[in-house]
Amino acid sequence: MELRQLRSLLVLAEELHFGRAADRLGIAQPALSRQIQQLEAELQSPLFIRSPRAVTLTDMGREFVASISPAIQQLESAAANSVAFARATRGRLRIGVCSNLSHRFTPVLLERLHQDSPELRIDVRELPTAEQVRTLHSSEIDIGLAILPVTDPSLIVRRIFREPLMAVVNAESEFGHRAFIRLEDLAEQDFFVCPRYRQSGYHELTVHLAEKAGFRLRIAREIDAKETALALVERGLGVSLTPESAADIGNDRVRYIPIRDPEIIVDIALVWRRENMSPLVRRFIDFAVHLGRQIEAERSAKLVA
Repeated sequence: MELRQLRSLLVLAEELHFGRAADRLGIAQPALSRQIQQLEAELQSPLFIRSPRAVTLTDMGREFVASISPAIQQLESAAANSVAFARATRGRLRIGVCSNLSHRFTPVLLERLHQDSPELRIDVRELPTAEQVRTLHSSEIDIGLAILPVTDPSLIVRRIFREPLMAVVNAESEFGHRAFIRLEDLAEQDFFVCPRYRQSGYHELTVHLAEKAGFRLRIAREIDAKETALALVERGLGVSLTPESAADIGNDRVRYIPIRDPEIIVDIALVWRRENMSPLVRRFIDFAVHLGRQIEAERSAKLVA
């Protein structure tokens, strides 16, 4: 007894006409007749009463159809869901995202994925890089979108784009109306930085950049929440650094000033477990890489212009 025979039986039971049922199934009428005959032979009982004018179910046929119909529908639904999952159009994907990327890159990426696969559910957790590493290992998320460096050798890291750091300053400060700034111009300023235990790589990168610029970073506070650091900058209590994609152009009390001479670049990457390369993860990677390339191309075009 084969699934195709059972499906043919259900269609014929609905149509009660061999010609119409064969058309729905996309097979020739003689092939449909053979399938039904094979089923009847295996069950050792007729399922249909055939006459020149009509086709009707026997009592045995009605009982058998009623018994198998829910199971066949469930099997077909499971098969359709499996195909959709393999094509990464359905399912659930859990991602971790650094808060510094939450304003521009991530919404565009999620919008494109939704437009392409509206039945795909994506759960987003705002996590610093260190927490992304931990939750990847504990299988709480499937993939992370992090600011490099990530030093865990057991994870796969794929850089997707680079972007410049910008200085976050009070709008009324001496730096608030500049077109650009050098990092050493901020040598006498108090800095708000992320804690080492939350984003050790980004923390150390900030300290290292200051050393390269010829000064020791004056850390006023280590702050978890970006919103808190922004509020302190608004009140003129210090400055901060942030990737360009996190610049909040809607806030008129702070300014995001490009850093030049030299320009300071950070790398944005995808991070995932080596053993987790599901179709959903692959699809997310493809979309993120494509968007990263687009961002870099647009930025290159602006620099040329």
